[in-house]
Amino acid sequence: MSTSDQLKDVMFDAVSESIENMAFMEVTHGDNPPEEDLMWVSMSIEDPIKDTLYLGVPEPLMKELTAGVFAMDEDELEEQLIKDTLAELLNTLGGVFYTKALPESQTYQLGLPVHGEGEFPISGDQAYCWYMQLEDTTIVIAANGDGLKNL
Repeated sequence: MSTSDQLKDVMFDAVSESIENMAFMEVTHGDNPPEEDLMWVSMSIEDPIKDTLYLGVPEPLMKELTAGVFAMDEDELEEQLIKDTLAELLNTLGGVFYTKALPESQTYQLGLPVHGEGEFPISGDQAYCWYMQLEDTTIVIAANGDGLKNL
């Protein structure tokens, strides 16, 4: 199995574990980029490797996910709560991913999530990109930097 395939499996496990624990939604593999506009967030990995993780989720799905996490109706959600949930999701899945991807005794340092504006900034030809399905909606997780290439 190639490093790329191994990382895909580790990322799938990290996303599944994170989303299923937070929102009780099933995650399946996806093959194509999302067609909808995305809310997205990025987070740097500072040590021992240098990478940036990105998570893009269509807004309707992010509202559904946030409503499930907080047991609220979607029409009660404030924009900041939805953004905070997106950031926490990336932080959680990033922690799970690097815990699984790095050697057992290796520590790592995550930066703070930063919300992006506009189009999702990464494509599959620039970085590792993984597409996954939640409720028949595609999300994207991407990593760029040299850190993953050296695992």
